[in-house]
Amino acid sequence: MLKLETVLKTIMRMTIRKGIGLKLLLIFIAILLSDFCVAQSIFKSPQNLDDFSLGYTKIIGQDDSGYYVLTSNLSYNLESDRAGFRTRKYKLGYFSISLEKTWEMNVNSFSPDAELRSLEFFGGQPLLISTLWKKEDKTLALYATPVGPEIKQKSNPNPVATFQSPVNPDRIIICSSLHKDKLNIVLLFTSENDRTGILSAILNGDLTLLYKREGVIAQPRKIFDITNMVVSDSGESYLLGLRTEKPKALSSKRDYSWFLYHFESSEIHESSLGRNLELFNLSMTLDEFSQKAIIAGLYNDKESFIGSGIYYATSNGKEDPSVYTTSIDANQNLRLKGARNKSGDVGLSGYPIRKIIPRGDGGSVIVAESAFTSEYSYFDSFSQTYTRRLEYNFGDIIAFSVSSTGIPDW
Repeated sequence: MLKLETVLKTIMRMTIRKGIGLKLLLIFIAILLSDFCVAQSIFKSPQNLDDFSLGYTKIIGQDDSGYYVLTSNLSYNLESDRAGFRTRKYKLGYFSISLEKTWEMNVNSFSPDAELRSLEFFGGQPLLISTLWKKEDKTLALYATPVGPEIKQKSNPNPVATFQSPVNPDRIIICSSLHKDKLNIVLLFTSENDRTGILSAILNGDLTLLYKREGVIAQPRKIFDITNMVVSDSGESYLLGLRTEKPKALSSKRDYSWFLYHFESSEIHESSLGRNLELFNLSMTLDEFSQKAIIAGLYNDKESFIGSGIYYATSNGKEDPSVYTTSIDANQNLRLKGARNKSGDVGLSGYPIRKIIPRGDGGSVIVAESAFTSEYSYFDSFSQTYTRRLEYNFGDIIAFSVSSTGIPDW
């Protein structure tokens, strides 16, 4: 069965190339949605899962029969992936479509000296990512091994890649291509002169090594955040970072800029926004046709009454990016802000970008959702228990279809 996203991309290309009218396009989509969309269904597991969960749980993948569920005693959102390494525990389970637990297993690295970095779902199976750093010769071995109840783990597996690394990397970033044909595993560490070292291994679907690359970002990690990373089906890959700095130590103002790291050329291109534009929710995708990175976000213009707009940029990784900013219509902007920011917050900071869908002509459809999470905890002195609550809040969804120069078509 075709994925809905694939169908929508095909429709958008037809609209661009064949000149199909917007009304006809909407009718076409409505007819197709009747085959893809079903009424929302809520399932509750018939089993008590307290003995399975370790505190933090997420679904890492699924197949036609059920879901692969990973649970850990530590949060998955730690900035340093080595934080709590010695005390972190993983458990993997498989649940049927009706949420009945089929099996569960504890997950450990193949050696006490190896670090279990992550558990991913790639190639239709759970994949254990681990590393082994040797201080004496400054080498780092990267391992990617399938795990499951019927898979016997090797005591001494072959690494998928080896690197020279002066220190043990403290962060890992992993992403797969659109059709799950490529996997990019990136390890970061702080090198000499407070620069950021990069080690990258791009794997094929059969877990063989396609590319191995090493590079440096000439900036300290403490002044920038990595927002996301993309890799194409051919192995083209980009890393996007957002930097925020104070012009003076006690200043309340911020200077915003972002940079794009191209793995193939090891080139870095940076674009500054200055102090007037405050950038929110910068995200990135890759156009499989042009092999260009597409960067999009929402911004707040502090010196404009209108306040907000669309930030759009494209880059092939070898030349300076083309950057475009387009303000949102004043009435529409106020309506969107009012729908999410009841407290009168400036801009559209409450709309994280969820998806950027390339149209095939250099433009994209940008989808943002007014969604956020709130977490709080408390200790009950009577029952001597500690309770943590995580609430998910969902609101409006907005979509912009923009041209190759960032101008909204609708």
